[in-house]
Amino acid sequence: MLQFIKRNLTFSTYIGRYKRTFIHELYVLPFLAWLKNQKVIYVLHINKAGGTSLIAAIKELQAVKTNTTLLIPLPHKFGLKHISKTAKVAFFIRKPETRFASGYENTLRKGHPHYDLTWSKNEALIFQQFPTFDALIEGMNSENVNTQSLALSAWTEIKHLSLPYRHYVGDVAYLQENLTRVAFVGEQESFSEDWMEFCRVFFSEESQGTPRLNALRNDRTVNSSWTRAVERIYPEEHSIYAILKKRKKELKLAGRN
Repeated sequence: MLQFIKRNLTFSTYIGRYKRTFIHELYVLPFLAWLKNQKVIYVLHINKAGGTSLIAAIKELQAVKTNTTLLIPLPHKFGLKHISKTAKVAFFIRKPETRFASGYENTLRKGHPHYDLTWSKNEALIFQQFPTFDALIEGMNSENVNTQSLALSAWTEIKHLSLPYRHYVGDVAYLQENLTRVAFVGEQESFSEDWMEFCRVFFSEESQGTPRLNALRNDRTVNSSWTRAVERIYPEEHSIYAILKKRKKELKLAGRN
């Protein structure tokens, strides 16, 4: 009992609890930015779209640059619906099929080399049965009920498969209503070019090279079975993706005028 009390009364315990509330990012930092007359842009971390590299580079730049915009990175669990209705966001996207394929493979190798994840019991069963993303897709179409059920469960059991674009920007109707809140869209497939654009928009200067924390692989070949699988699980995924790509073009055009 004494050890329990000591463990829960330490300063580090309270700091950890405070960080998990995200009060600092959602309320304290915006207030401080307001005092400094800075504009706030939240950076959404859309999984497997270059977000780890993006956020690390933002933190490095903001540590040495004074700017009229404060960029506040948020973790995977946050999307448009989780922040103020007037708040604006920036993020990078990626073709749905390759985003999910990358997410599956990343969890399969337990996040290595940058992370060291532990599989859940259900994830272990899934990866034992389906050692590749292609095998998972085949399993979804299996005539064996148990095999198909296990394959379908992967889309809820594996975090990187359970976070469609809808999680970050809402459904098609919600996104259309809130599209003006999207201040920047980059693409993983053109990360170097779009990172330079990101720096021009928010830091008013050219970047000093492309940040690369995770391997930004963009040479995957997508087959029709992947597309059908994504449409089966997330019917609006490609429509949302198309809207975001269009928004990227609109913002780029507006920036040139």
